[in-house]
Amino acid sequence: MIEDYITGRQLRETPEERSRQALEEMLVDSWGYPKEHMTIEFPIQRGSQSSREKADIAIFRSDDHAQTNLLAIVETKAPGEVLDDQAFSYVTATTAEFVIWFDGLERDRSQGLRHFWRDMRNDPTTFIQIPNFPAYNETLESIGHISKGDLRPVRNIRGVLRRLHNRLYSEGPLKREADIAHEIIKVLFCKLFDELDLRNEYCSFRATVDEMQTAEGHSEIADRIRGLFGRLQSDRAYSGMFGKDELRYEDRWIAYIVSELQLFGLTHPDTSIEAMGDAYEVFIGPQLKGESGQFFTPRAVVRMAVEMLNPSIAKRESIIDPACGSGGFLSYALRHVTHAAESLADQEQSGRAASSAKEYASNFIHGIEIDELLYRVAKSYMALMGDGQAGIYRADALADPASESQLDQDRVSNGSFDVVLTNPPFGSRIKVETRATLNRYDLAFDLEDVDKRGDQISGGQEPAILFLERCHQLLKLPEDGRPGGRMAIVLPRQILNGHDKMVRNIRRWILSHFRILAVVDLPPETFQPFTGTVTSVLFAEKIPNITHQYTIFMGIVGAVGHDRRGEPLVLRDESGEVQLDDQGRPTLLDDTGKIAELYASYQTSTEVGDETHSAFTVSSREILETDDLRLDASYYAPQLRNVADRTWRAAHERRGIEQVRRLGELVVPRGIYYPGRHKRNYCDPGDNAVPFLSGTNILQSRAFGVKWQPHGYKPISATLVEEGWILVTRSGSVGRVVYVGSSLAGFLVRDGVAVSEHVIRVRPNPTLVDPGYVYAFLASSDGTALLSRGTYASVVQHLTPEHIGSIPIPLPAEENQRRIGDEVRRAHDLAWQASSVDHDAIREVETALGTTLFQ
Repeated sequence: MIEDYITGRQLRETPEERSRQALEEMLVDSWGYPKEHMTIEFPIQRGSQSSREKADIAIFRSDDHAQTNLLAIVETKAPGEVLDDQAFSYVTATTAEFVIWFDGLERDRSQGLRHFWRDMRNDPTTFIQIPNFPAYNETLESIGHISKGDLRPVRNIRGVLRRLHNRLYSEGPLKREADIAHEIIKVLFCKLFDELDLRNEYCSFRATVDEMQTAEGHSEIADRIRGLFGRLQSDRAYSGMFGKDELRYEDRWIAYIVSELQLFGLTHPDTSIEAMGDAYEVFIGPQLKGESGQFFTPRAVVRMAVEMLNPSIAKRESIIDPACGSGGFLSYALRHVTHAAESLADQEQSGRAASSAKEYASNFIHGIEIDELLYRVAKSYMALMGDGQAGIYRADALADPASESQLDQDRVSNGSFDVVLTNPPFGSRIKVETRATLNRYDLAFDLEDVDKRGDQISGGQEPAILFLERCHQLLKLPEDGRPGGRMAIVLPRQILNGHDKMVRNIRRWILSHFRILAVVDLPPETFQPFTGTVTSVLFAEKIPNITHQYTIFMGIVGAVGHDRRGEPLVLRDESGEVQLDDQGRPTLLDDTGKIAELYASYQTSTEVGDETHSAFTVSSREILETDDLRLDASYYAPQLRNVADRTWRAAHERRGIEQVRRLGELVVPRGIYYPGRHKRNYCDPGDNAVPFLSGTNILQSRAFGVKWQPHGYKPISATLVEEGWILVTRSGSVGRVVYVGSSLAGFLVRDGVAVSEHVIRVRPNPTLVDPGYVYAFLASSDGTALLSRGTYASVVQHLTPEHIGSIPIPLPAEENQRRIGDEVRRAHDLAWQASSVDHDAIREVETALGTTLFQ
């Protein structure tokens, strides 16, 4: 079901209904029509008899929902349907001047909006297609004749921009997404430049209905826009952005873009910056699919990071994002300090602070971006926010600043920033390989000690890791009682919890160069659907070689407002009803605001209060005492820590537990491992073949889709398992535990069963512990929690033999171990018997049909 945006009614969700809801939002949020002036499924009466025809949306001249008061009839269709005359057939029975036809916003299928008008006085039966539908309180004649004071604030133009983008892509002459985006940015800047020109009361960025009807009119519109662009290029503040560029679209397409955007006031005081962020994502979102490791940072995460670092305009704190992308962090930081300045002004404590927000933006907020398109987007975004575009530079932030001609080295120098906010490019496939650049960073080398370089890392280094050190370079050192600069950086979580030597050395480097303020783990959906990389936000203050113990805030975010498909994740009550905010819009399920609130409370009291799964504290000593120096919040989650602590105390607090030992002490030598990957040599099943089970197969009582390899194939011998072993899945669905009894997944172990390298083998030493008992503990809720505590992730969750070896195993008396182990073995024997009966039944049917597997 879906809730109707206009009426609040619950409706069945269909492709056609999604089209109607998208248009309803545009009518309200973009064209400004009050919901009270509209309804859905409005029956049309012809003559004295009622008709079965109903208008999908009816728009009235007032809140009087009478057929004689109709302004427009709207027909909505599923994407890809053909424009027909259904609405025209009954609109003549009404007073409606306009007909709107709409088939959604799918790029490859939808035709988009079509608007029609009829001259009620002279020719009421002829419908003429027009370029635009008038906004609320606007007439057809007044379209394109608008003063700057009458421009409407931008609240939600995502639908308008998506429709614009779709038409430009499907019908326009430019077919590369990047080319379309570049041209849209140019035209948006022309609009911005026009709005900021206070010498003229009326807009030059306009398109009238008459002009839109002819090629001459298109030319007049385009000439005005080209004139704006020429003035923009010669303006000192913007000249470096566009150089000698030209507008590449022909007159008709420039006119079309202007007709769609002319109504909105980009600089209107009530314009929503979030809405503008949505608009930019429509055009540059297709560019950020990960080829360069760049992904939009969800605004919920941006807001949380800025609020937790809390940059201060009163202290004139300098801010930089060295990988600023489209300017998300910087725009929100500017908004944050501007609101703080306005608050000071309201309190009459500092009128100067409020009036200097623009000056602050020009002098204290900086961003660096290497990509030309994103650089232009960031410049425009910051210009909309209040002249913060002056500090945005197109440069490679990782390279030697002296080699970057567009970078103002006096304004962007090492050790000069109070706050760094950034989400650098990430991804294991994205490497920096330029030797001159790598030589500038310790983290491009194997660190034999914290600051002692070994060999340069072969194949280059991930940019996210180098940006971590670049942030450190840019931050101020503590001095004369002033704290060190502080940062919030989005990092792949594997950097904070991975088990290999390189990332452990990176964590050691972090702990020796920073005081960790907070770590917030983000959910896997954060950057989906573009990438499944699991991330965290690291908050830290630049303090070298900190020696005293301190407390670290840890947060775990469960939701960031969208699901893995990128669709909004809405909050519902116990009955399933969608919860609405003060604006009547669905409330998103988003935990980031709560984390920011808890952190603010923690800063004033150094306590979280009642620690929960989502927010708690750990001491720096606890991190330093772990073998892996793990920094991810999930590892220290209270319920997992409690299980570990409770297990270690079991010998003292639980009757029947004689001792607690690490699992690694209870196995045969090198008894926790997984084999290396071998070249597959698949064959048909038979007596001379061995079943080769995947991590999914071992969990099945009768395995499906099993691959087979030859019994004499030498590499297969390293993958064979034996009775009494324990198997633990180590990637994907990690931590699933299986006991190897006399059979496994319906195959007799003595005949030979091989298992994939994606499964860890645990070989308990039967002279030290009963293998069945160990399995029962690992498969218990406590064992599962202890296993899950050791998972680490980049895209796919992983588990290591080292972590499994560190798990505490509470040991009861031998007879109790044996009793539990015997129950496990008996259960597996019964499972084999059941599997045999099942197998025999299947074979009997196959034999009867003459289709035996091995005939």
